[in-house]
Amino acid sequence: MEMILYVLLAVILIAFWRAGGGRGYDQLLEAGHRHHRHVLRVNAKHPGGGAWKQHLRWMDEDEG
Repeated sequence: MEMILYVLLAVILIAFWRAGGGRGYDQLLEAGHRHHRHVLRVNAKHPGGGAWKQHLRWMDEDEG
């Protein structure tokens, strides 16, 4: 049973490592903060909300 838990932990760690793309911790935090500010900026421009497709379009439009 312990071996299954260790294998599962290893798989999860490898998945996180691959998702990070080899970037350091500070780089990952900065990217997350940048994306968060982007979402907040779009939400402030459209406080009434809308459909998911509209939100995606607003996110693309605001990116430039």
